[in-house]
Amino acid sequence: MQPTPIIAANKEAFYIRNATNQDAVKVRAIIFDTLISYGLPADSPDTDYDLYDIEQYYGSDRFWVLADVNDLVLGSFALFHVDDKTVELRKMYFHPIIRGKGLANEVMSFVLEEAASLGYTIITLETASVLKEAVNLYKKYGFTQSFGTTHSGRCDVIMQRNVQK
Repeated sequence: MQPTPIIAANKEAFYIRNATNQDAVKVRAIIFDTLISYGLPADSPDTDYDLYDIEQYYGSDRFWVLADVNDLVLGSFALFHVDDKTVELRKMYFHPIIRGKGLANEVMSFVLEEAASLGYTIITLETASVLKEAVNLYKKYGFTQSFGTTHSGRCDVIMQRNVQK
């Protein structure tokens, strides 16, 4: 996949590109720093093992980073195959310096288009209720609360929505 350009509300240019294992240290720093800032545990062996070998766990085309024009990684997100109908949105985190620029809206549009193009009909996610901005974003994009058991000990909210083709 060629990098996908997106423009922030303030006209800054950013790109979505496939993540590689070379990005893993920066991705972990963004995710773990965000979690810690919200009082959540980071680097849980049962939740974050995938961040140590992104390419093996997600393949070459299911984990993306958001980077600036200098290729500085400032965000991450992934789609994980659950079954033939369902894909899970995972690891969507942004560095504080790019929050509030409208980039999450661009990423959500990208993710929903990718899920549809891959033939999925349901997209699900797990999050923590203290991540209020994230929960509000997901609601804005039509995700509703679902019920079940979370896979991550730090998550207490399960949400899902239909993917429209």
